[in-house]
Amino acid sequence: MPDFTNNTIDISSLPKYEEVPLTPLSNKYWKVVLINISVF
Repeated sequence: MPDFTNNTIDISSLPKYEEVPLTPLSNKYWKVVLINISVF
């Protein structure tokens, strides 16, 4: 296996969490969560 390296990134190029618009989760997501809880 070849040697693995992580390239460094400029942290200032990442989006600021304050600027990212948040959207509510879909109702379908909650159904999947409930199904997973009931199965496992």
